[in-house]
Amino acid sequence: IQFMDLEIIDTSGDEKKMSFTIELIGTCQQIVLVYSVSSRDSFLKLQHLHDTMRSYMLSFESLLIVGNKADLDTVNRRVSYYEGSGLARKIGAHFVETSAMSNINVGCVFGAILPYSIAKRVRSYLNY
Repeated sequence: IQFMDLEIIDTSGDEKKMSFTIELIGTCQQIVLVYSVSSRDSFLKLQHLHDTMRSYMLSFESLLIVGNKADLDTVNRRVSYYEGSGLARKIGAHFVETSAMSNINVGCVFGAILPYSIAKRVRSYLNY
């Protein structure tokens, strides 16, 4: 059995934590950026964070955009599925909507990033 490091950082969109976040992101291989489908502001902040990451020319193996609170009806949504998936497509990221409350697609988040980590370990083991 081999263990993998997983570090989860929740900045909650706090601008004060931006430099700390950028510093940590620079050491990551997989990035998961999460916004709430009930908050247009969180979606815009996610876009801003991605633009900031690009301006620092940070590189990573995979990027996943997650729209949380997918269980909400269309009346309470502020960001559509198509906007989220469109942003992901535009920046070359994977995309999934989840609901932590209803446990919808939560496992998909880890399922989307783990193959990259496992592949890297295999390449490392085989000296690629």
